Amino acid sequence: MSLAQLEDIEWIRARSLQHACDELASNNQAGRKVWALAGCTDWMVERHASPIEQGPLDAAALDVSSIPDLRGISIDNNTMSIGAAEPYLSIARHPMVRERCSLLADMASNVGARQIQTRGTLGGNIVSGSPAADGVTALFALDADVVLCSSHGERTVPITSLYSGYRTTVRRPDELVVRVSFRLPKAGALQLWRKVGTRKALSISKIAVAALAELEGDVVTRIGFGVASVAEVVLPLASVRDLVRGKSRSAEDVASVLHAAREATDREVRPIDDIRSTARYRRHVANVLVSSFLDKLFQPCVENSHP
Repeated sequence: MSLAQLEDIEWIRARSLQHACDELASNNQAGRKVWALAGCTDWMVERHASPIEQGPLDAAALDVSSIPDLRGISIDNNTMSIGAAEPYLSIARHPMVRERCSLLADMASNVGARQIQTRGTLGGNIVSGSPAADGVTALFALDADVVLCSSHGERTVPITSLYSGYRTTVRRPDELVVRVSFRLPKAGALQLWRKVGTRKALSISKIAVAALAELEGDVVTRIGFGVASVAEVVLPLASVRDLVRGKSRSAEDVASVLHAAREATDREVRPIDDIRSTARYRRHVANVLVSSFLDKLFQPCVENSHP
C-alpha cells in the first residue's frame, strides 16, 4: 500500500489495550492486514516508498498511541519498564534514565531530529526490526525483555531472541508490543553508546555500538553488547560476551582475553557494502569500538602489564 492509498484503508482508534488486542485478533482472523501504529515515523516512510496496489484494499490501521498501558516509565525493584508508545524525547529527558542508564538516554537523544524524537517510539523501532535500529541496539546491550500481548494474554521474549531474520520477528500477527523491561545498570557501570554516520546528527548509522559492563571487585559480572548495521539483524556479540563475563581484571591472561575478543568480534560481524558504507569500513569500526570499550574496562590491568 502506498501513501496515495491511505484514505482507502480503515482507521481504528484503540480505546484500551484489550480493545487493541481484540481488533488485532478479529482482523487477523478475517485475513485482513492490520498495522498497529503510534508515532508512524517508520511506517509513513515505508508507505511513501511502496508502490500503489491494484484492486481494493482489505487493510486497517490501528492507532494505539493513546493507550495508557503503552505509555510511561517506571522502576520496580531495580527493574525499569518503558511503555512501547513512550516517545524517545521522554526517554532522553527522564531523570532516572539519564542517571542510571546513560547509554539509553544518549541513544534517545540522537535517534533523529527533534520531530522524530517527539513521535518515534521503542515499540515501533522493535517491530520494524531494521538492522540499523538505534533503540533495538541499545536494548540488546541491556538484555531487555519485550512484553507482547494478545487477546490470550501476555508473554515475554528476550529481545536478543526476538529476531528470526531480516525485519522478521517471532511476534505473532495478533500480538502487540506493550513494553520493554530491563535490570538497571549499577552505579558506576561502564556504558557506551556510539553512532557513526555521515553526519553527527539526523543520519542512519553506518554502524552503531551499545555496550554495558558491571564489576564486582575486579570481576566482570555483567557484559552486554548491541551492534547495528553489521548483519541482517542487530548482533549481541554472544561469543565476545562469553569470553569476557566472569573474567578478572587482575588475571594474568587479560591480554590474551582482549585479543580473543577482538578476533571474536571480527568473526561475528558480517557487514555488507551498501549506499551508506562499505563492509570493510563497518568491520573496522566495529572492531575499534568494541576493543576500545574492553580496553577501558580492563585498563588497570592493561596498564600494570605494560610498565
